[in-house]
Amino acid sequence: MLNRLRNVVKRLENIPLSFRGFLVTLLCIIFSRNFLETFSDRDNYWTPVSFQAFFIHYPLFYLCVFVVLTIILQVLTREKIERIAKIMLCFFPLVLSAPVLDLVLSSGEGYNMSYLFGDLTYLARQVITFSWGYSGRGATPGIQIELLAVFALVGSYVFLKTGRMILTVVGMVACYFAIFVLGAMPSLVIIICNLTDSALSPVAMFGGEVVLHHFYSFNQKIALVFYPVLLLVLGYWFWLYDRGKFWALVKNLRGLRTVHYLGMLGLGMFLGYAGLRQTPALTSLFPLLILQ
Repeated sequence: MLNRLRNVVKRLENIPLSFRGFLVTLLCIIFSRNFLETFSDRDNYWTPVSFQAFFIHYPLFYLCVFVVLTIILQVLTREKIERIAKIMLCFFPLVLSAPVLDLVLSSGEGYNMSYLFGDLTYLARQVITFSWGYSGRGATPGIQIELLAVFALVGSYVFLKTGRMILTVVGMVACYFAIFVLGAMPSLVIIICNLTDSALSPVAMFGGEVVLHHFYSFNQKIALVFYPVLLLVLGYWFWLYDRGKFWALVKNLRGLRTVHYLGMLGLGMFLGYAGLRQTPALTSLFPLLILQ
C-alpha cells in the first residue's frame, strides 16, 4: 500500500509543467478561492471584495502560504523543491474547501472570516486550542476543517518520503505554526511595534489613512507587510532551487548602488517630512512604506 502511494506521489512530482503553466494554475486557484469567499464571508454580503483585496492582498497571503509550506517540506524531506512545488500545486485546490464548508455548515449564511486580532495572551490561547470555538470572527469552522486536512496531507507526504514518524510530527507542527503566524500577522506586527511602549491599537496601525491626498485601506497596508515577507521566502526558495543561480542574481543586484539609491530616497523623505509646515505625528511606519 505504501509503495503504491509512493508511486502516485512520484508521478505527481514529475508532471511535465512549464513555469508559466505552474504560475497560471496557482493564480487561478487563488482567484477561485477569492471568488468563493464573496459568498461565504458575511462581511462581503454577496458583493465583490475590493480590487486591492482580490488582486493584491489575498494573492500575497496565499503565495506566502504556498512558498513557506513548500520550504518546510523541502527542509524535512530533502526532495528537490521544484518537485515539492508540483505536488503542492496538485493539492492546493484544497483551499477552495473552506468557503464551501462555511456555507454548508452555516446553512448558506456564511461566517465572518478574518485574521486573528488580539494581544499575545489571546494568540497564545488560540495557538494552543487550534482556534477552536468560533466566536464570530477569525478562523471559521470551514478553515479549521481545511487546516486539519492540510496537516494530514503534510504528515502523509513527509512520512512517505522519509518513513520517520518524528519528522512527520515536526512537519505538521511546523506547518501549523507557519500558517498561524501568517493568519495572525496584523496582531504580531502591532505586538512588535508596541515593544517600545507605543501602545498602538489595531485601528491606529491598520485603519484607513490619508497619505499625500490618497486614502490607503487595510488591504493596502497588510499587503505592504506580506510583500517583503514574500520576497524573503521566495529568495530562500530560489536558493534551495539553485544556489549558483541565486548568488549570480545577488551579484547582479549591485548592492552598493542599491544602498546608494535607498539612502537618497531616505534623505528625500526626511527632508520632505522636516519641511512640512505642520509636521504630523507618525503613528506607524506605513506612511513611509507607502511613499516607497
